[in-house]
Amino acid sequence: MPLILVLVACCWRLPAAFAQPDNTRNAATWYQRAFEQLEQFTPEEMEAISNFRSSPGQPPSPEVRALLNRAAPIVDSVIRASQQGYSDFGLDYSQGFDMLLPHLSPMRNLARLVQADSAMRLHDGDGAGAAERIGALYRIADQAGDDRILISSLVGRAVFEVAEQSAQMGFDRGAFDPAAASVLLKATRAFDQDDPFQTLDAILMEQTLCVDVMRDHFLSGDPEKRSGILTDLASDAGLGEQLAQLSPEEIETSLNQYSDLMEQFVVAFSQEDREVARAQLDAIAKGFESGEYGLIAQILTPSLSRIYDVTMEGKDKLHARIELLEGVTRGEVDVRTLTNAAVWYRRGIDQLPAIDDAWKQAIRTLDAAKPLEAERLAELSATADSIRGALDCFVTGSTVPRCDFATERDARETFIPRYAGGMRDGFALLILESLRLAAGGEVEASAQMLAAAFRMDAHLSDDHLLVSALVARDGFLRAAQAAAGVEQRHHFSETARQDLAAAIRRCGPGDPFGFVGAMSKSREYLRKALITPAPGETREVRESRIETWLGGLDADALIYLLAMADVLDYDLSPREPLDRENAARLDEYLLAETMDLAASDAPGLAALCREGRPEAFAIPETAQLVGAAARMAAARGDQWPTITWALQRAPSEEDGAAGEAARP
Repeated sequence: MPLILVLVACCWRLPAAFAQPDNTRNAATWYQRAFEQLEQFTPEEMEAISNFRSSPGQPPSPEVRALLNRAAPIVDSVIRASQQGYSDFGLDYSQGFDMLLPHLSPMRNLARLVQADSAMRLHDGDGAGAAERIGALYRIADQAGDDRILISSLVGRAVFEVAEQSAQMGFDRGAFDPAAASVLLKATRAFDQDDPFQTLDAILMEQTLCVDVMRDHFLSGDPEKRSGILTDLASDAGLGEQLAQLSPEEIETSLNQYSDLMEQFVVAFSQEDREVARAQLDAIAKGFESGEYGLIAQILTPSLSRIYDVTMEGKDKLHARIELLEGVTRGEVDVRTLTNAAVWYRRGIDQLPAIDDAWKQAIRTLDAAKPLEAERLAELSATADSIRGALDCFVTGSTVPRCDFATERDARETFIPRYAGGMRDGFALLILESLRLAAGGEVEASAQMLAAAFRMDAHLSDDHLLVSALVARDGFLRAAQAAAGVEQRHHFSETARQDLAAAIRRCGPGDPFGFVGAMSKSREYLRKALITPAPGETREVRESRIETWLGGLDADALIYLLAMADVLDYDLSPREPLDRENAARLDEYLLAETMDLAASDAPGLAALCREGRPEAFAIPETAQLVGAAARMAAARGDQWPTITWALQRAPSEEDGAAGEAARP
């Protein structure tokens, strides 16, 4: 059994006190105080905090805010701990396999708590406070390597990922100015740039511990020690039994082979050229599979290639983050270019409930091909101030180059993302305002609203979810109808026409409305959600069989499967749908009805999944209710007339002058 597995099994236990002195310059002292303070929170309260931190884009509830306010002293202790120069939990390395790492589990809970507190501060507009806490997360990740144990290094890598997510959330929201960025830069520069998570030290320590323990237990002549370690290793598929048959000379030889393996890994890990490192790791893997490194290596060695890959990925992220932060602090990178358009769209969606009822009614009954009737025009003009906040958010979001809707949903929101209905209404709001402005003679401003709608459409098309593609298609068609009507009735100026054409061209025809990308992403999600082991079948064969099945399904069938997955938990047991309210808002696709029908079919699909054959599920005819396949088939034809108009270069004044000069 690799030492890493032994330690994982033991690290949940938390003794009353750690074996290190109460030294305030030692980070462990402050962490221990935080651990003790953390005990005042129930598992249910910690779960509520964790649910908030994992719900991007959502404000903290009053209950969560109260919990985080209670946790302020804990966060202060963690920040104080992270500012110390070293972390020593007084680990007794002489215990070998019996050594406990009881601090790792509460350390991860502390990291989650600090992440939640930083998220609350981002929602409150406190960028400086959020940066202070995210800087602490980076320093926690750095200090974890001080244990010089592999599992600690991997926990440090995991905490680093938490810090990265939090930092990205701050940049998405435009919350960090150069001063806040400098706080993060100082924290990230503190890492060892070559081995950020002290993985090599951990590997060497693990090698030393394993060799010392094995020698002590097998070669000391103490039967009790030998019996004890064989008991620890007995679960390794019979390898423990084989180990029991080895002579002392064979044990020594096998230990030397294991040491040789680990030394070769250290050499590979230290290579600057990653292709060379990968070649050396491949050679080690082949030798390992052939038994070149002996029985003890087979028992003790963790997945070295995986450790290398995880470490290199973290190292690349660290260097990229440092480079970005340096650019921001030097003023070479404008933080506004780092924001996420999806955040602005969510802010706009959040303000839609506050708009006047006249606008809400107009959104529900919009006919983009027709001008506004006089009575409705008067109602909307009289209440136009009510839409300013939401409208400004949608327009601003459309001008932001980067858009990643994944930050505004959780990983399971593949059927109906929480923003789908709001984006549909956002398109309608922009189009209504364009019609209102055009009717009042403000044709330039009308064109700006339509251009924002087309830019927003390009962003949503890149979301690569099937419902997002459906909403993007309808938004595009409505904006195109409105643009054609306004141009016919009022005529765009050349400047307005060029701006509008530039926005339309962003809705590239390569994958109209993102249907193709959404099909691929849906199949990928379903492959992970529905595949379970089938008796007597390898993983490769099973995945190939399921991929073939999913590859033959059209958009309607995939949406129906997504709807069924939406009402099944991870263990395939029934659960409440994620967002029935949002489904009801998208009634033009009958998604609420689809959800009800899918809920009745989901148990049958779950039963087949448990048998390892989800492809035996018969997609019912009711799946065609959504009409996604027909919309996908028509997508290019729906888009092309408007794209063609945008690709045409309108005559400029220079063209006109040249034409006049050419006349006889």
